Amino acid sequence: MKARSLLVAIGGAAVLVRSGWAAELTLGGVRIAQALSKKDSVVVVVQVDRQDTTSVWSGRMWGGEEWSPVARHIGELKIAWADSAVWVPLSAYADLGDPRSVEFVKASKGISFVVRGGDTSTYYAARFFVERGVLKRRRVSLAEFPEEIWQETTYSGPVRFNP
Repeated sequence: MKARSLLVAIGGAAVLVRSGWAAELTLGGVRIAQALSKKDSVVVVVQVDRQDTTSVWSGRMWGGEEWSPVARHIGELKIAWADSAVWVPLSAYADLGDPRSVEFVKASKGISFVVRGGDTSTYYAARFFVERGVLKRRRVSLAEFPEEIWQETTYSGPVRFNP
């Protein structure tokens, strides 16, 4: 899919974002979309913000180390399923530092997308699983040792809501 730019409201502020099925993440907003049917789609908007490198948690996020804190983090993650907002708790994205890219990947049920971030020894993949408009789980693993160093969260949030 060819990338294009558009204006999207994020947290009450208008943000210029790039659009497509995959995107590199830099400061600002990025939008990726994937068709569910001829008339419905899933849209994921990722807002990347600066991170205060003097804060204690900047070295404890995925993508960082105590001696090498992250300078950027995901400040907001929004998902829309067929024009309805999907509930995404802060804990689903607040610990993802130094994000590099986001892309849709094949899923056995629903849709799935991956945020990749970090650098060399801190490189991680955070995979999100959404089914019928509900965020079901997130799995983050260190790329170097994906079966040894990982974290998985299951969500039981609201089925659907429109903020």
